[in-house]
Amino acid sequence: MTEDDPRDSGNSISNTALRAMAQLHSGLVMDRRARVLSQHIASILPRSARVLDVGAGNGELSRAIMAHRPDVKIDGLDTFLWPERFIEVRKFDGTTIPYDNESYDTCLISDVLHHIEKPLGLMSEMVRVARNSIVIKDHVADSRIDFATLKFMDWFGNRGHGVVLPYCYWTWDAWQRAFQQLGLEIETIERDLCLYPFPVSVLCDRKLHFISRLGMRGDRKD
Repeated sequence: MTEDDPRDSGNSISNTALRAMAQLHSGLVMDRRARVLSQHIASILPRSARVLDVGAGNGELSRAIMAHRPDVKIDGLDTFLWPERFIEVRKFDGTTIPYDNESYDTCLISDVLHHIEKPLGLMSEMVRVARNSIVIKDHVADSRIDFATLKFMDWFGNRGHGVVLPYCYWTWDAWQRAFQQLGLEIETIERDLCLYPFPVSVLCDRKLHFISRLGMRGDRKD
């Protein structure tokens, strides 16, 4: 999710270089990553769930998830509407989700929270809109090496698409504190995602990622 036009190539690097970076990243990792991610997420979505994908982009990931899970219906939400979209996507301001409380069974957010300056606020909105659970895919930086690696990955993979890069990575302890503050309980968690092919995986996997389904504590949880 980005408030900038993803086609904007930036100013500090030549357009040609940025396009080459984006093409190289796509050829090396994106197809495999999308395939593996869709399988992981599809495996943990509740049965027959109505899902809101927050920061859906063009909806390609959600389309892949629904191919694995035809019982699931996914709508999208993003700050920018791509010209070509694979699911229904509604535009929003990046802060307030324009749906009533408990409008969806599940809210999904994949690799978006580290691109915004106040992730806890958007997570709170997801908790409000979701009836049963939220699903998060994001990064974990428990050391300076982790942070530097993730920063390089983000820059290499996203700079050519004009994506906002605040490099907002949390430690696993920080994630757990956020979950507790929002009244969420971990129902499933996976840290070994195997998103990247060898030898890229040696640098870019290493438990730097997680996918988790989080249920609502208390009387909101079924």
